[in-house]
Amino acid sequence: MYIKQGKVNKLEQFKNGVNTTNYADEAERVVDLLEKRNGKPALTTSQIRNILARGNEIYNIVRNTGVIDETMASQIRYLEVRLAYDSGRERLVRDLCDKSKLNEMIKEIGNDKEKFLLFHRYLESIVAYHRFKGGND
Repeated sequence: MYIKQGKVNKLEQFKNGVNTTNYADEAERVVDLLEKRNGKPALTTSQIRNILARGNEIYNIVRNTGVIDETMASQIRYLEVRLAYDSGRERLVRDLCDKSKLNEMIKEIGNDKEKFLLFHRYLESIVAYHRFKGGND
């Protein structure tokens, strides 16, 4: 359990084990597993930031409205389609999606705002550790 705004809430968790207390550690683990070139992640910053940019658009709306309605749930599912498309175009993006289980996590979100926020924190953490570990264009 964790405390949020003075209340005790259940620990938000995805089936792959990513939760509100370990998402940063899991993100670092994923980045460490990615293919390397010259000791640095082979996936470019542009490729990974494109994924985050799509997530940020949804995040900003959810954060401001406080809910995930049918329109936002549809946008979240569309993010899954875009990840599948990008994975089909670029082997390194597929490697990221396979190791991070991002597509599986999106399927679990549904209309659950807390799960989306956890997914977004996890995605931001992956981008941060990618950069920290030397990922670049």
